[in-house]
Amino acid sequence: MTMLTVVRTMTWDPFPGRSEHLYHPFIDALPASCDVRPGKDPRVTLTWMDSQNLLRQAPASLQTALASARLLVDAQRSVQIPFFTQGQYVTGDAFAMFGIPMAQGRAWAREDDAAHARVVVLGQDLAARLGSEGLVGATVRLGGQAFRVVGVAGPWSPRPRFYTDLQQDVFKGREDFFIPISVEAELQMAVSSSVFSWSSDKPLNRLQDARTSWVQFWSSCLTRPVSSSTSASWATTHVHSSRPEGLTGQPRRGWCP
Repeated sequence: MTMLTVVRTMTWDPFPGRSEHLYHPFIDALPASCDVRPGKDPRVTLTWMDSQNLLRQAPASLQTALASARLLVDAQRSVQIPFFTQGQYVTGDAFAMFGIPMAQGRAWAREDDAAHARVVVLGQDLAARLGSEGLVGATVRLGGQAFRVVGVAGPWSPRPRFYTDLQQDVFKGREDFFIPISVEAELQMAVSSSVFSWSSDKPLNRLQDARTSWVQFWSSCLTRPVSSSTSASWATTHVHSSRPEGLTGQPRRGWCP
């Protein structure tokens, strides 16, 4: 019975009707001299540079860069004692691509991503703790920063949480907030995702260094079909044209559903 339960849990489709349209790119940014240790493979994530180039140039109709976060909810509104909560840094396409429903307000647009707009979509649980009434348009403080609430997400809890850091527990937890990943980069906010670095020095901004990977990336061809060969060809061209001097990364596998 235990074996059957495990098999069922590990093989069900967390996104019926959407999974077949989702793709996860793999780009090997490691230098040829870098050894990969079992269980600690930097290639399961992307560098910041690669994720941004994908967002700007890749052929998919919807795509998002993601990273996990654990932020302090400061004392405010109905919160008297600060507490930590978890969520995701994403781009605006994540809501349409993953089918995240909106109970109040709206998701943000690509223009907000480009403008580094300090906006947030709250999960229902966090919204309830902050006092659900009148939240849309209000300002809340997360991680020591002020954000304007543009929406409150409805129930959304896929299992497993395939879209996030697979080095962590993907069968429990929830997303209490969604913040633009461009804002995380600008403010250098805390990231709770696995961070891999193969640099021997200490760059000023490690997360944006070309020798550090930490970003999850998903794309969808739901509204504009793109062949695997087209995506793989783009990934190969991107790798050869964007590697900084001294890096000899190759695409391990273009895109895989």
